[in-house]
Amino acid sequence: MGDEITEGGQAGGKGGGGGSRGMAKSSIEAQLEANSKYRESPDQELVFHYSRERRLARASEAVRAINEPGPAMKGGFVRVLFATRSGAVLFITIAILCAFILFVHYTRGRPDLKIGGNQVSISALRYSGATYIELRKKALGDDYYTGTVDLALSIPQKLMDAEMAAPIVNKRIFFTLEGEEEFRFSLPFDAPELILLIQAGNEFGSFQMKGITENAR
Repeated sequence: MGDEITEGGQAGGKGGGGGSRGMAKSSIEAQLEANSKYRESPDQELVFHYSRERRLARASEAVRAINEPGPAMKGGFVRVLFATRSGAVLFITIAILCAFILFVHYTRGRPDLKIGGNQVSISALRYSGATYIELRKKALGDDYYTGTVDLALSIPQKLMDAEMAAPIVNKRIFFTLEGEEEFRFSLPFDAPELILLIQAGNEFGSFQMKGITENAR
């Protein structure tokens, strides 16, 4: 009899293990069935979770300032720029660039300068392969320079071929006691642009002339 009980107990144990495997299999099948139903419903609405506070917490200071509730900012475009440091730097940079462009526009190549108490102006005309120069002097007061004035005229190197050097012409004129004087001379080349260096005593000056017109006659 003892043998029969032992065998029965073993048989019962085997039967219990089969029941556990059956329950696990049923759970897996149920999960697969649920997944197949989900795939068969492509129009099922998806739920997204969005937190505005969490997004703004990771944003920059400028973005948070824009999204923070408060009274509308008044004062126009300039005040909006100065609301942040980067906007202020951008505005100042633009202002400096505009000032620099205006300065270059009104000073580059101006055909007049002051040297030794005299105002000197220059004009040029191209004709028949030569460039004709007219230089005017006007005394600005009672104390102005008189004496030898040395000039050096040349074409900008950028207008020359790479293997050719720009020609240089030296001239010497004389400022007298007259309050106003004119000097005329010619250069042996056709120059659409000119650079002129001038020395009056211990003072130096320079001209840069662009867009010299050509006389068609």
